[in-house]
Amino acid sequence: MRAVLIALLLGAVGVAVFWEGGFDAVPQWTFAALAAIVALVAFVDDPTRARRLLRSAPVLVLLAVAALEGLSAAWTIATPS
Repeated sequence: MRAVLIALLLGAVGVAVFWEGGFDAVPQWTFAALAAIVALVAFVDDPTRARRLLRSAPVLVLLAVAALEGLSAAWTIATPS
């Protein structure tokens, strides 16, 4: 199962880096989907470890950055006047 996690994680990073630098919407959504799948597989594989790691400082910082990024994107999206 760990090999599957590593492959999915490398796939997510590969999408972000090699698919037009991740600047288009499609690679961004693909990265988000792969990241969600990695999290789901990690929870299925070892729920106790996944919960423990979810409370670790690096993961909490990354989740906070992701939340701020989402708020920033929502803030800048507006209908043209």
